[in-house]
Amino acid sequence: MTDATPAVRIRSARESDLPVLRSIQHRTLAEPAPDVLTAIVGGAGLALVAVRAQPVGYVLALTPGKLAYVPELAVVPAHQRNGIGTQLLERVVQRAGADGARQLRVTVHADDESARRFYRDRGFDIEKRLPEQFDAGSGVGLLLVRDCG
Repeated sequence: MTDATPAVRIRSARESDLPVLRSIQHRTLAEPAPDVLTAIVGGAGLALVAVRAQPVGYVLALTPGKLAYVPELAVVPAHQRNGIGTQLLERVVQRAGADGARQLRVTVHADDESARRFYRDRGFDIEKRLPEQFDAGSGVGLLLVRDCG
């Protein structure tokens, strides 16, 4: 981050964030799931937001026990490659671990090399291929896993 780049603050998402989070979701994700976003921000899971002047990214997580799952991580394209996604992901790893999760899981499109590289560089390994996981692209997904400890 350079001196010209404003600092990012990570906080819990609020229902008042939903309009801007929906906009981020639709601009950045191949298969947005607005119902998942609404449910998790509404309290069904962990929702964190990266804020500069306004939200520029978010992560959603379900942490129901020893296995935590990230259904969505999204950062506005103009703010990507500034460490925001990494900060959001690391905060989820910390929170999930503190809640007793041993492993964090995420599913990516098998043909999305950028997402695969992002998660690989942050300690995730491929656990298995998931045929017919997605509607877009080849439809094949990859389940990636990382320890929380």
